[in-house]
Amino acid sequence: MEQFSDFVDDSLCIGQRRQQDKDERVLLFLKMRPPHKFTPELVMKINTAIRKGLSARHVPAYIFETSDIPVS
Repeated sequence: MEQFSDFVDDSLCIGQRRQQDKDERVLLFLKMRPPHKFTPELVMKINTAIRKGLSARHVPAYIFETSDIPVS
């Protein structure tokens, strides 16, 4: 996500595996950096960067915008 730091203020990646799931899916939450907006184009760029930099298995099943990322 470092290459998107101009657009994304913070992010949180969660692996989710429910009882009925055969495999884990990845959920990515993005807190946008003002004045940038969460757009389908940004989601596509992030997915492409993850696929190229890691693998298709690492591409999030869903990417959501969030107003804040909890920190403890």
